[in-house]
Amino acid sequence: MVYIKDISDIEELKPSDILGLFEETKVYRLELNIAWADKTDILKKFTNPIQFLKDISQNIANAISSTIDEDYWLLILGEPGTGKSTLSIALYKHIMRYLGYTDEQTKENIYLDVCYLPYDYLGRINLHSKQIQEKGKIFPYPIVLDEAHNMFDLFAEGSTNIARKLLQRIYEIREWRIAHIINTQIPRQLASRSRERFHSLIILWKEPIYIGDNKTKNMEETY
Repeated sequence: MVYIKDISDIEELKPSDILGLFEETKVYRLELNIAWADKTDILKKFTNPIQFLKDISQNIANAISSTIDEDYWLLILGEPGTGKSTLSIALYKHIMRYLGYTDEQTKENIYLDVCYLPYDYLGRINLHSKQIQEKGKIFPYPIVLDEAHNMFDLFAEGSTNIARKLLQRIYEIREWRIAHIINTQIPRQLASRSRERFHSLIILWKEPIYIGDNKTKNMEETY
């Protein structure tokens, strides 16, 4: 049995430990124990979550820091309570660290860089445009749009003209080296313009594995 009290315990988890925890979930007991019965290499699919967080953050930081001026789009989908916002903020903090920002700089900027409405999101991107002009060059930077329900109504039936114009402006931006970290609940439809834009997709299932106790620091506080 694996006992988890804090982040250091998570960092020490091996693939076999993670599979053991996953086997306790309802989704495994009802579906995957049968589907994976003859999968001898399934253990290789389980990665330490902290290492996964660091690896994907490093990959995104590298992508927007490459020789080509290009944005990066990451979409995180999941039902309420699965950790979309926590994962988004953790990725943001790690990307900032890999881009050379200090923890103090990250704390100062996070309240501006994590947006909750498309209007705020567009405003933050426009601010990035002004910062590019001030610096005299394009520079890499992450931005989070939390609970981005309106993103997926773009050009879909029923979306307002204002939403269309705002989001079309966002989608037209391609070369500002912005890492767009977008999270939302699983939408009923995903507009084709959205599908074309995203580079990576993370899906969080309904039944998370809860860890720690009342004394455990929140993941977003630690990472």
